[in-house]
Amino acid sequence: LASTLAAAPNVNEVWATVMVEELLRTGHGTFFVCPGSRSTPLAVAIARAKASPHHRLRMRVVVHHDERGAGFAAVGYARAVGRAAVVVTTSGTAVANLLPAVVESAQAGLPLVLLTADRAPESRLNGANQAITQPNIFGGYTRFAADMPCPTDELPAQYVLEQVDQAVFAANYPVPGPVQLNVMARENLAPDGGPARGDWRGASAPATRGWSRACIETPRFRRWAASGGALTTQ
Repeated sequence: LASTLAAAPNVNEVWATVMVEELLRTGHGTFFVCPGSRSTPLAVAIARAKASPHHRLRMRVVVHHDERGAGFAAVGYARAVGRAAVVVTTSGTAVANLLPAVVESAQAGLPLVLLTADRAPESRLNGANQAITQPNIFGGYTRFAADMPCPTDELPAQYVLEQVDQAVFAANYPVPGPVQLNVMARENLAPDGGPARGDWRGASAPATRGWSRACIETPRFRRWAASGGALTTQ
């Protein structure tokens, strides 16, 4: 895993790969993925994990074209097997369509993990396409909600693991229910390098200057990458 992360063309791919890997290591291998642009890094990470021999047999990936239906499918999964599924959506009104399933999950005490892709903060409250106020959109119905910053090499990648672990714990204890990780991302969303499309920072943007591998070289993160276990077991 360490070599795969080091070879990633941009930090969006690093964070998405780490997030999906930690979900798998905590026993969450069922994903309901709703297509969309902003969630591209997450969708690519899920597809690559599913294609790998290590994860192939313990993953189930369902592509669902309706967010409301995906949410209820995940609630039904939790009711049937007693374990949370992961729902991935793009930004904007796609997220709002999850509210009925979130309420059902909260009221029934069923675990549910939501990864809601979002645009960068500079796109909020200015009429940008597919940009609504997503942090805490589900109000008091979530057991835990975090508005994660855009992926950056200025934070250690261990931060992503900590957020995933906190969300997974809250989805299951003390009373199971829905949790939301709101996952912002700037271009490039595709798994490639080169100039960042539409990045207001221009030549200083991470996708343009590359990214520092120091963010994946902290001692605890390196132990995690080599171990095969969740961060909380390190």
